[in-house]
Amino acid sequence: MEVILSQLQEFYRKSSVTKQLSLILFRYYFLNNTNIWLWGIYAEDELKGLEKFTSKEDSFEFGGRTQYTFEFCEAALSYHHRELKINDTLENRFGFDARWDFEIGLWIEAVAAKYNENEITPNWEKYLTLGADYTIPFGNGVHILGEHFVYSKSEDDLFKSSYKTESSAISLNYPIGLFDSIVAMIVYSWESEDWCWFLSYQRNYDHLSIYLNLFWNPEVNDFNPEQISTDGKSVQLMIGYSF
Repeated sequence: MEVILSQLQEFYRKSSVTKQLSLILFRYYFLNNTNIWLWGIYAEDELKGLEKFTSKEDSFEFGGRTQYTFEFCEAALSYHHRELKINDTLENRFGFDARWDFEIGLWIEAVAAKYNENEITPNWEKYLTLGADYTIPFGNGVHILGEHFVYSKSEDDLFKSSYKTESSAISLNYPIGLFDSIVAMIVYSWESEDWCWFLSYQRNYDHLSIYLNLFWNPEVNDFNPEQISTDGKSVQLMIGYSF
């Protein structure tokens, strides 16, 4: 789900101006492609990615990641620490992800976020994404990608849930030619039984990009309305130029 959600968010980021993060990143690759990442971020009062709560302004975030390459799989463990704006709450995130490449691609992404006690956030938040993709040998190749996303939270135990919601998504990408492509996405919420539909025609040159986007979403968007968008039906035309 996070791959498809991030694709949807990218269409909105292209039409808005955002601040640049102050980031220090260290990466080291071993001969077998195993790698280690270490980073530090000078936080500002704004959301990043799928965050629900902003970081405390002028605070420092830090984390790391280690990824190991197996014969048919790559797997990694990640950690990130930050201080939230709300009541000086501390957040520690632990992540695991792995990908297998066979006839189809398979992956799993799991995150557990631990908060210290406060009146706003739960004790634990948990995210799980299962995904697969495959290119159908039809015409120029139809790339199909599907994901299932589970979100849950608990007040005490990591392995118990006081609330859980699930969503499934699928995207299709077909390159018409060198410059043109069509992208279609469908997201379904199992809890609210709502559908979100998205269709985009894209034309890209060296410096110029044109997007014609069509949205058909439920009246109350269950997929993080602060970052993904627009209730009801809408049409969006975007023209971007890169220098």
